[in-house]
Amino acid sequence: MGVGKSGYIARKLAATFSSTGNPSFFMHPNEASHGDLGMLSSGDIIIAFSKSGESNEIIILISFIKRLSIPYICITENPLSTIAKSANVSIFIHKTQEASNLGAPTTSTTAALIEDY
Repeated sequence: MGVGKSGYIARKLAATFSSTGNPSFFMHPNEASHGDLGMLSSGDIIIAFSKSGESNEIIILISFIKRLSIPYICITENPLSTIAKSANVSIFIHKTQEASNLGAPTTSTTAALIEDY
């Protein structure tokens, strides 16, 4: 799961897992908090992408994920973030300067995609 550009990276990873025979799907955090957590079952693992590690949409779900005893992996730039601290496993992407003068997530999303492999 992920929000915004991080969500696109999460969708790509889910598609890659599925194409290699590992069942997976993208779960949007907003939809999950409005009833779609029922798509999860024991044995699942969540991978949460968040550049800042402070995406409110994901933070809201953490207590529910923990209550369901579903482990989750966080992929973020911020090792001190709320999402990273509560994850079972955290993977940290090196902070990078975005290629866009507007600060649009360009370099960081490419780094997140590369870290997946």
